[in-house]
Amino acid sequence: MLYHSASMTSRAQALLLDVAIAVASHYLWFKPYEPTSYSTIFAAVLLLTSPVIYLLRRSLTSTLQSVVLAESVYISALLASIVGYRLSPWHPLASCPGPLLCKVTKIWAAYIAWTGKAHVYYAQLHTKYGRIVRIGPNDISVTEKELFPHILGAQGMPKGPVWANRRTVTSRDAKDHRNLHAVRDLALHSELRKPWNKAFSKDPMKDYEVVMNKNAAILVEQLQELCEREKEPVVDLAKWLSFYSFDFMGDMVFGQSYNFMRDGDPKGIWDVMQESLVWPSIGQHVPWIAPLSTLFPSLMKPSKTFRNFAAKQAKARAQSEPAQRDTSII
Repeated sequence: MLYHSASMTSRAQALLLDVAIAVASHYLWFKPYEPTSYSTIFAAVLLLTSPVIYLLRRSLTSTLQSVVLAESVYISALLASIVGYRLSPWHPLASCPGPLLCKVTKIWAAYIAWTGKAHVYYAQLHTKYGRIVRIGPNDISVTEKELFPHILGAQGMPKGPVWANRRTVTSRDAKDHRNLHAVRDLALHSELRKPWNKAFSKDPMKDYEVVMNKNAAILVEQLQELCEREKEPVVDLAKWLSFYSFDFMGDMVFGQSYNFMRDGDPKGIWDVMQESLVWPSIGQHVPWIAPLSTLFPSLMKPSKTFRNFAAKQAKARAQSEPAQRDTSII
């Protein structure tokens, strides 16, 4: 009986140590560094809990039981510490209103992104909570127009982790970080931007205005025909504006129009582009899910197809001379 009591005391002490290690690792490692590598996390957790496993082995019948118990308690305590901090008054965003689930985890935001209705959801949140809403443990959404220059302006805030997390592991850009749009390093961004500065200077912008007006006239013409043809027309304006953007970018970048507004999308390129955005839109919220993309090649197929389409267009442009100036010859 005495031995059993001592064994229970020893086990309780080991588990208290386990909880203490979990809380300490949260504040000293997970919180400041936010690791995403599965192998690094696995190795670190196993190392941190090894003293607990050793102590539990004295009171349990097998090493496997000790490992399972130690890791279960560690993970539970770690998650409890994370959730407690995110909901605590000491969190930097504690004063920002928002749904409880958004404050606790980005998994909820990933689910909203998967539905394709994130814009609707966030609009509803702003209606309910006001102009500044906490939409994630460390994220806020702002509709206060006076703040936009301070956030998105030339001297505004740097790009957050969401931009890095939009890349997929199958993208070449995920390794060399040469995507001007998503690069977060300010020095690298400045270097990569130099060739583009010429493309968006005063004179080239005048050429783009001509191209933009031409495509805008086609858009108005197609919408008018649609409204005249249908007694009660229902227009998917988002899709039409996407077609307009495709045609305009074709003229501006590749020296040719894809005629989406006039011919539609017989090859399904627009649909492929839409599908290719699903996985990155989820991954930007939960970066640790990105390595799993290799396990689901069917999910990555639209991204690969669209990249091949873009590469083919760039190659064709490099081998031809367009009838008008475009950004590739600025």
